[in-house]
Amino acid sequence: EMINRAVAEHTDNTVQVVAPFIDWTKRDVFDYFLKAGLPIEQAYSCEQGVYPSCGSCASCLDRKALQC
Repeated sequence: EMINRAVAEHTDNTVQVVAPFIDWTKRDVFDYFLKAGLPIEQAYSCEQGVYPSCGSCASCLDRKALQC
């Protein structure tokens, strides 16, 4: 809410911040992607910020576990 208000104030209400998955677990988001037929391979969450993903940070390991 606070971020959205700050962004709105600085952009004359032309930009809105939404975070529909903020309270979802990683499993919830992953399952949603699969159910909706979204390309999960295009999602990116590597904590190292490298491309391709490092495969060893916590986010990469979580993703590997979800895909099993």
